[in-house]
Parts: sequence; C-alpha cells; structure tokens
Amino acid sequence: FLCHHKEHAAAQVRYLKTCIANMSNYNVFIDSDNLVNLDRLFDTVKNHIGLFIVYLTASTLRRAWCCGEVVSAFAAKVPTKTIHTRAFVPPTAEQLESLDVYVSHLDDTLSHYGISLVAVQNAIEALLNPATPRLVLSSTTSGTNRFLTLARTLLNHRETGSKSASACDVAISSACDDDEAVAAAGYIAVKLRLLLAQYDDGGDVHCLCDCQAPVSKVSDFGEARAAVILFSAASLRDIEHLTSIVGIMEAHLHGGTPAVAIPVHLPGFNFPTQHFFEEELEILWAEHAGLESAKEVLQFCFKTISISLETGASDAVLSTQVASIFHRIPASEARQQLAGWSVAPAKGTKNGRVRVTRTSSATVTGRCSSQSGGTGQHLSFEAPSPDDKVFEVEDLDPNADLIISADATHARLIQSCSI
Repeated sequence: FLCHHKEHAAAQVRYLKTCIANMSNYNVFIDSDNLVNLDRLFDTVKNHIGLFIVYLTASTLRRAWCCGEVVSAFAAKVPTKTIHTRAFVPPTAEQLESLDVYVSHLDDTLSHYGISLVAVQNAIEALLNPATPRLVLSSTTSGTNRFLTLARTLLNHRETGSKSASACDVAISSACDDDEAVAAAGYIAVKLRLLLAQYDDGGDVHCLCDCQAPVSKVSDFGEARAAVILFSAASLRDIEHLTSIVGIMEAHLHGGTPAVAIPVHLPGFNFPTQHFFEEELEILWAEHAGLESAKEVLQFCFKTISISLETGASDAVLSTQVASIFHRIPASEARQQLAGWSVAPAKGTKNGRVRVTRTSSATVTGRCSSQSGGTGQHLSFEAPSPDDKVFEVEDLDPNADLIISADATHARLIQSCSI
C-alpha cells in the first residue's frame, strides 16, 4: 500500500508501482486504481495489506486522509516503511502540538472514523522514529534510475547489469531535476514500449533525463521518429530542459529527426504568458546564443495542441492518454501496410469464421494465436487473389484472436475480435 499526497507525488508513486509490478508478482495498492469507497480505505490498511509504505513529500503528513492511513497501519501493527524525498521536511515539535493547524481539515475528516488528534500525533511520531525502516529517494542517481533503484531496494533485488544501448525510436524530454516529471517520463516510456511492441514493429523509447550529458543538438536524437516534450511545473525554470526543447523543435522544423514533436503537459504546468517570452526567457538564456531563434521555436511549440497526462488518474485513464501520444508517432512501414486491414466476426455464420477486409494492395498474411499466451492454433492465409477486397477465413479456434501480420516473423496485433 503506497500512502502519498497525490498533488505532489502522483507520477512518482505511479511509476514506482509500475517498477515494482515489473520486477515482482506483488499487487500494489494506490487509491487512484483500487479505491472505490473512501469508507473502506482505513479497513483496507488494517486488514488487507502486507506492507504499508508512506511516500513522504512536502505535504504528505499535512493531509488528513494520509494521517488516517498512518494511524490505521500502526493500530493494526502492519509492517511499515517510509520513503523520504528531498521535498520532505519533518514537522517540528510545535507543529505536532498544533495538529489541527498543521493538518488540513484534520478533525472534520477523521473524527467521523473515531480517530483523535492524540492518535494522529502518536502515529506520526512512531512513523518518524528511527525504529521505522526508512528509505531515501536518491537525488544523486540520474533520471529514471532513481526510481528503479528504489524499487529494487524495496524488493531486496540486486542491481542488474546496464542494458545495452539500442536505437531510439521515441525520445522523451523532461525537466531532469523534477521528480514528478522524471517519473512521468519513465511511466510513458514503459507504456510506449508496450504499444510499439504490440502494434508496430518494435522500437525503443529513451528518456533524455537518463543521458549523462545535456541533450540539445540535433545529432543527439539519432533516428528517433518522434520526441515527446513533457511540460511540468519546473519546465520553464529549467534551462537544460528548455535547450533540449529548442533542439527538438529546430530539428523538427528543419525536416530532421525527430520528425514529430509531441507536447504533453502534467498537472501543475502553467502555459507561458507574454511576460515569460519578453523577460524571463531572456534572463534564463543569458549564457546561450540564439535568443530570438529560441523564442520563435518555443512559441511555435506552444501553438501545437498538447496532450494532458493526468498523473493522479487511474492506470486505465493514463493508458488511454498514453495511447493518444502513441497515435501521434509516425507509423513504421510495416504498420502503414497493416493499417489497410481489418477483421470482424462473419455475421450470420457459425463460430470460427471471420471476415477480413482489405483497403490497400499490400500483400499481408494473417495467423491465429491463443489469447492465453500458449501456442494455440496457427493458420496462415492470403487473399485468394490480389483483387479481393473482402474474404472470409473459417475453421478457426473460437477461443482465439485473429492477428494480421506483415510477414511470418513480425506478427503485430492491429485488431482482435471474438471469433
């Protein structure tokens, strides 16, 4: 169970949950995914979890619901750990004596559940006691590795060898010193890799915050098809992020790579006013050449419709928003061919028969595979003749999906249907 303050740590906890899930079989509870009824929240903490983790940012212990969760965990003697971020400052003794002032709406929220101010004070003191195991989100580990390292520490996993460099299909630029932005970049990268593997001919996603040196030159983006520009609360104050954005936009506008720039904004980002371009940018850009050019390409960037990533939403909502990012990425040649095909159950016929519709002249074969991940039934087919736009395939496994693939070795799901 990850207790956190959503306003300051939604992306961090979301990405940490994703890292833990990818490294283990543990179920991780966060309220945006799992909570339906607030009245059951404290009961969940007391009776249904094996480890209670408090993710401490600037205001975690100022939130009444977080305090109620802490009280519930200690009352039920649930194993507890804390994660301290650099934004967290422990409450003073004076603040603990005046919890009704320190914690927003404390009595109004928790008295209904029989939780007193004294119980909250005792629980916070126990939480911050050296006897409670404490982890620290590293501020010196670069980029997304700070969250991967944290997840490995929680799971007692050894650090694995570094992954060999691979070609970059999508680059993600974010403010490297903003933990929320870095975590959001990591989460987007995980989701985009899955989409590229499932619906395209694969490809890798690189978070530029993981690079050892600032990324700003056109050559730094390799052969990337697209660059995601992640705007967070810190973006307009981070000169390294601004130079990266300018580099991406200049490459995009001059026909280089990345071919497409995709702006994405996080909660808390305020789009720049004219004051930013006329005064603030000039101060930030003082040690760099090309102020007017930078101003021009940044203004062009903000004229492009930005995708909202609501980091505090459920995984299902976030997956839909990341899919919107994916659909802006230029399709590979294989995906362009596959776009001309669709499959659907053949109406009025027995199970195991589908109708295949072709709107392009590409030569594409299909196969059938098991939903359960086993080998299942495999069936290759081609259109009876190059002129056939609609044809039917029969005698398929009723429990399988139909997959259209560009060739025998690169099967990519473009549309599944219940046969």
